[in-house]
Amino acid sequence: MRKNGAFLCLSSATAVLWLGIVVCVMSGHPGIFPDTPSYEVNQVGRIAFAGDATRAWPVPLVFALSSSYRIQALLQAAVYGAGWTAVIWAFMPRWRTKVCAVASAGIVLLALSPLYLQWTLTVLSEAITLGFLLLGVAGAQAVFVRLERGGRATPTTWLLVAGTIAALGMAAMNRLPLLVIMLAVCAVVLVRAWRFRVQAVAVAMAISVLLMSAYVAWLNGRINETWMPLSRPGTYYGYLTATSDEAQENKLADQLHAYMATRVPACLPPIRAAAKADPGNLGSTITSKCPEAVEWLRQEFTGEYLKFVVTHPSYTAAYFIDLLPKVGYRGRRTTGYVAVNSILPAPLAGLFVTVREDKASQQGDHDAYVPIILWTFVGFAAATMELLGRRRGNAQAAPNAVAIAAMAASPIALLATLLTLNSETARITSQSSALLLASVILVSGGLADRLFTSRSAAES
Repeated sequence: MRKNGAFLCLSSATAVLWLGIVVCVMSGHPGIFPDTPSYEVNQVGRIAFAGDATRAWPVPLVFALSSSYRIQALLQAAVYGAGWTAVIWAFMPRWRTKVCAVASAGIVLLALSPLYLQWTLTVLSEAITLGFLLLGVAGAQAVFVRLERGGRATPTTWLLVAGTIAALGMAAMNRLPLLVIMLAVCAVVLVRAWRFRVQAVAVAMAISVLLMSAYVAWLNGRINETWMPLSRPGTYYGYLTATSDEAQENKLADQLHAYMATRVPACLPPIRAAAKADPGNLGSTITSKCPEAVEWLRQEFTGEYLKFVVTHPSYTAAYFIDLLPKVGYRGRRTTGYVAVNSILPAPLAGLFVTVREDKASQQGDHDAYVPIILWTFVGFAAATMELLGRRRGNAQAAPNAVAIAAMAASPIALLATLLTLNSETARITSQSSALLLASVILVSGGLADRLFTSRSAAES
């Protein structure tokens, strides 16, 4: 009866999820942006496994299936939907029906919130990268559960291991900070395999993860060198030191610029000062007017910037405080990239993100609330209770290690992403913030299921 109830809940949640995705993609118009051609193989994009391109190959590979933006939107929506579906079915089938109903509804609300749903219509890398990330985490959970049952590794287990590492690796190729999540999640599965004496899986995973991590780092290094008109670190310099319309960001940029001014080639500070808030043209200007700075930005800027971040904690703290609310930004009338038709009512559509209300004043937008941060506290409180329950030897404590590892690694990836580029905050942090919120739901659901199970056992 319990299995039938859970199956019905998860099937209903999956149907609503796909209904929302189909309505969004079929009723909206694909959004095309200046970065879009770099993912298109029929324009300036390339599928380059050796990294001699401006984009990692997974997204151009998917888009190469069709040159039609509409079909590309459908393809990335399929990857996006597959990721959320896999999460629902990997983590929740063994939970009690009531917990399944609430947790699966939470995942569907998150997946169909405009902040994340908009990427299915935005012809960039966000939807595909998030889909791969979620598929990898779901695969890790599936392997974890199979190892828990004991016995020898079956061909299905090996396929799941390979798919997990491949999916997480392709996500990290597109967003390097996501490599932290891959390492954390795979480490949990590896330890599980070793403890259950499935050493072949543990050794194979360790070697595969090391090789994939090395390849991801090498590929991103090659892309940094190929990036035009400057290297990727040079582009970061343009964003991180650009003048913004917001006083707080101006103050932070000036502090960083003052530090860099004594370390960069002498021709660079005047160009930066003149560029103001136009980092898009900064690269070509530096290349033509300050060629000696090109190599410095490629080789030295990242190291100098990290030194600055470590030695200026007040800057780093203010930087995060200023940018974290923008991670969960959803405009009042539009999501900022494309207009989406979500089947969710307005209050539910903004459940997990910051809602900004436009004010007819010179003070600009006003943050009504920041639930993305509040939800994070809920998740870590649930994880603490889960770990304490297992530490006390509670036999009913259900293992939820993969979700806890993902939740612990997601803020690290999110903050690392913020540190490398502060432009378009909601977009570049979308994968780590979505996984963080999903992990909060999964960890809380796992705890609720354990508590219900313990209560039922005590009553019987």
